[in-house]
Amino acid sequence: MDRGKSAVPRVILPLSVEESTRQRDLLQYSSVVESRKWNPSLEQKRILESMWASGTRKPPCEAHIDEITSHLQRYGKAEAKNVYYWFRNEGTREKRRKQQSEATSM
Repeated sequence: MDRGKSAVPRVILPLSVEESTRQRDLLQYSSVVESRKWNPSLEQKRILESMWASGTRKPPCEAHIDEITSHLQRYGKAEAKNVYYWFRNEGTREKRRKQQSEATSM
C-alpha cells in the first residue's frame, strides 16, 4: 500500500533564470569551500623539502617556525602550525618510506 501518499507523479518545473543563477552560484561556492587540511603549494613544498634535505629534522623552535611561515606565505596560505606539523609528519613519512624500502629489499 501507499500509506497516504498520492500516486500523482511529481512535476519538475523549469527554474526561472534567477533561480538557476542562484543554484549555479551555490554549486560554485560549495566546490570552492576550503578544506580544513593544509595543502602546500608546489613552491612551499619545494622549500620545506629542501630544508629537510639540508638537515632541519625535527620541528624547529618557535622563532624559526615563524620565520619559515612568513617565507612560505609569499607563495600561498601557511600558518605556523602547518610548518610545525609538516616537520613532525615528515619524520614519520621518512621512517615509513625507510621501512617499506627495507621490506621490499628482503
